[in-house]
Amino acid sequence: MEAVTGKRIVIRDGWDNATPHVEMGLRTEIKERNDERGWLWKVQPPNSPLTNACDAGLFPALAKVVTAMQGLNNRGLYLSTEKLWELLQKGWDQYPVEKIARLFIHQTQIAAAILECNGGDDFVKERNGLSYGVRKVTQPLMEGDEDYTPNLATMEAPTRKVVGVKVCEVIEGVDVDKLKKLKYALPNVDDYDISEYLDFDELQIIAGDFDDTDYDNNFTDRQKERYNQFGKAFEDMSAIEYPTNNEQQQMQQE
Repeated sequence: MEAVTGKRIVIRDGWDNATPHVEMGLRTEIKERNDERGWLWKVQPPNSPLTNACDAGLFPALAKVVTAMQGLNNRGLYLSTEKLWELLQKGWDQYPVEKIARLFIHQTQIAAAILECNGGDDFVKERNGLSYGVRKVTQPLMEGDEDYTPNLATMEAPTRKVVGVKVCEVIEGVDVDKLKKLKYALPNVDDYDISEYLDFDELQIIAGDFDDTDYDNNFTDRQKERYNQFGKAFEDMSAIEYPTNNEQQQMQQE
């Protein structure tokens, strides 16, 4: 994938501080295997299942699928470990890709809600606190970026497979009706020091290769301003991680 896209892979793992997730031998093994491939492995904060797309959405959804298959095939009887694994694999294989993609959009809404609550989770207590309108603003994304438009004569769906979803909250700069907007807008994070929240590897992926971006053609003025902030943070951290000879001498003198 890296050879095709020319981009470095970042694995955002859904691991927290559950006992199996903090076993040092396993964590060391995983880190070494990712380091060998040049992949960046990041885990979620402790005790934060809502920030994990798997805990918050995928696992409960698969549990319903497996329970339904269990009821149809076993009449509610307990399953052996092998049979449970078989049904789980079948449920995963049949689970729609667009639903998985929507989970990650839902996850960004969770992050925005946490930020609005100053790091808290009061939003969960609100009515429909975990409903963000994700389904209403997303459309299936077809292989090759083909529009999801059925044949008007036959009403048949496109033949290409669905590979994700795209958010259609705004069309040509005009808001769609109020019912088709995400609950939380993209947060304004200008007041936050980027270097306090992202490490060197993360900043390198975002702003380490200026030539990898279509800065002049595809970036709006607002996006350029934000990208420049990431670039400045990366330059400052690079000076700390890899100081020049003059900077090393200055640091030694200090």
